[in-house]
Amino acid sequence: MSTAAALKPWAAAITGTSRDRLAGWRSARRRRRAESRTWHQARDLRELAVLTAQWC
Repeated sequence: MSTAAALKPWAAAITGTSRDRLAGWRSARRRRRAESRTWHQARDLRELAVLTAQWC
């Protein structure tokens, strides 16, 4: 996920109430953590290549 794409959910959350903003931030954080876990669990170059192709 590109940086711009990662910021869209966060930016959308800015327009609501503080509770909505917090929920949006938590949701975006969960997605980033899940994505990070996927990258860190790659065991070899082939798996990294697949993840890179999906990212592109």
